Amino acid sequence: MTEYYEDIQLRLIDIIDLYPEKNRKKLGLDLLQRIIERMEETYKGCDTCQFYQDLIEEIITKIENDDKTYKKDMRTVKAHLLKEHHLLEEGFFMAIFMILGVIVGIVLGTVFSNLPVFLGFGISFGVTIGSMIDAIAKKKNKVL
Repeated sequence: MTEYYEDIQLRLIDIIDLYPEKNRKKLGLDLLQRIIERMEETYKGCDTCQFYQDLIEEIITKIENDDKTYKKDMRTVKAHLLKEHHLLEEGFFMAIFMILGVIVGIVLGTVFSNLPVFLGFGISFGVTIGSMIDAIAKKKNKVL
């Protein structure tokens, strides 16, 4: 870990320690920690990531000063990582396959006149397949 990212991580850990678990998620602190870890991995080969290093520092400063405008900046960095570095959000495939499972369940349930059973099977199938694909993406280090 470079000295720059060590300092940033330490500042963020100090902030995280101030809040209970429930508030961390609401404030997006866990996501910010994952973003910082990814930025460290990608900044050497990406000019935009190098530019966003300063923005990450501003985000941390805004959080320290209780400035709520940091979320817009955080979304900007997150969007860059998702789009340019082909990363995925947690649960991405599970959400997609669950929707597909619902659609298939509704169609089959309507065709066979047993909507509740087929809807349940569709959702279960979608969540199972989506979770499996999410696990594969996580093993390949493609999840933000």
